[in-house]
Amino acid sequence: TVEEAARAYDKMMLWCELHNTAGVKGGITNYDPSEYEKDIAWLQQVTQDELIEALRSDGRRQAAHRMLRQKREGAPSGGRNRGRGQSRDAMSEHDSGDMGRGRAGSVGSGDDSGM
Repeated sequence: TVEEAARAYDKMMLWCELHNTAGVKGGITNYDPSEYEKDIAWLQQVTQDELIEALRSDGRRQAAHRMLRQKREGAPSGGRNRGRGQSRDAMSEHDSGDMGRGRAGSVGSGDDSGM
């Protein structure tokens, strides 16, 4: 989801700040950095490659859970559930809503447990 991608981006941005990565100072996060306080110690310990692998694993796990949930609910597999009965235009209005937050990453995270 958009939120999962935004949280993955935030974790990478925080990692870059913690490790003084060149060119990243006071980076913009989508959510308040205080929401990631429980992740700071872990982010300080992992390498960038380990973080990327963890974010990718989270994204794959979340995608698998969404597919299982869609199958249980009878939604067509292989795509988003369009809201059963909503027109394409109605979904476009819903999907294009601005979350009012900064940038989003391309890899989902979302579930902060275990990080």
